[in-house]
Amino acid sequence: MIIVYILLGLVVLLFLLLLLPAHIAVTFDGSFQARAGIGPVVFRLYPPKEEKKKKKKEISYEKPPKKSKKEEGVRAASELERLWKEEGWQAALSYLCRMASFLLEAFQRFLDILVIDRLNIQLRVASGDADITATDYGKACGVLYPVLALIKSRVRVRREQLSVQPDFIAEKTEFRLEFRAHVILIKVLWQGLRLLMRFLVHTSTDGTAEPAGERMIDNGRKK
Repeated sequence: MIIVYILLGLVVLLFLLLLLPAHIAVTFDGSFQARAGIGPVVFRLYPPKEEKKKKKKEISYEKPPKKSKKEEGVRAASELERLWKEEGWQAALSYLCRMASFLLEAFQRFLDILVIDRLNIQLRVASGDADITATDYGKACGVLYPVLALIKSRVRVRREQLSVQPDFIAEKTEFRLEFRAHVILIKVLWQGLRLLMRFLVHTSTDGTAEPAGERMIDNGRKK
């Protein structure tokens, strides 16, 4: 019975941990700073902490070689190469369409559960020349305001502030950014399981559903 209680306690603890939010905070005011954490635990991402140099005795054993990123990427490309060589360009194109659809779906699902708690952008445009400052100010407004509108249409934003002002006296542009966002871990787990199932369907050769890429190719043939 004690083992059962321990296992139940671990399950409850894991469930409580999944209810905690994972958060990230990014600030820029002449220097870039980034922090992340889970619940009350916060750690610094950038700038990295300076490690104290300690003299260590040389050890004469060989470490196992680490797999390079190129070797890890071979598996991802092997299926595409096989389809290209064995089944032709139509099968390879269909595979790429399925993978692109899956990646877009994964990105959209993540945006659905992401919450931006604060987005504060302050830009004071200056160049020392009135004409150049006015031109740069117009360009900045033409970029930042549409980008903010796009972000608000895709992600839930609780508090946002965008301030773009021209400064015809100063000679240097000033930029400040504050970004804070969070996501609930249990939602990440749930969406991850759903995406895993979708991935298995996308990569399965025995699926009954006709992939979107193959429908596009068949329509092109009929035309």
